[in-house]
Amino acid sequence: MPGDIDHPIFFDGSATMIRTIPVQHSLRITSRHRTVAKTMSENIKKPAKPVAVSERSLQNAAVRLFPKHNRLVTPEVDYLRRVLGDKATQVEIDEKVQLVRRLPWSQIMGE
Repeated sequence: MPGDIDHPIFFDGSATMIRTIPVQHSLRITSRHRTVAKTMSENIKKPAKPVAVSERSLQNAAVRLFPKHNRLVTPEVDYLRRVLGDKATQVEIDEKVQLVRRLPWSQIMGE
């Protein structure tokens, strides 16, 4: 393409070219064998790691998710610990913390 500038870079004796494309303002790294990376969206996402479900982790999630009245009361914490178990992913914790505020007290206290 006109306007492209190739810059050679050497890693362990193999030539790698960095091509800058001024129109798109992107940087593409290529090698003789394959394209190394095209965009940041191609990064592989790591699976979510389970974290310990404790009163502190539940309270921290509530503070982060609720702008006002963000502290969980003891029955809510007890319910969440029963439902989530010992370990859960942060996404699961967030979903359940938001859900517990919409549940009726009879369900929270009855389980």
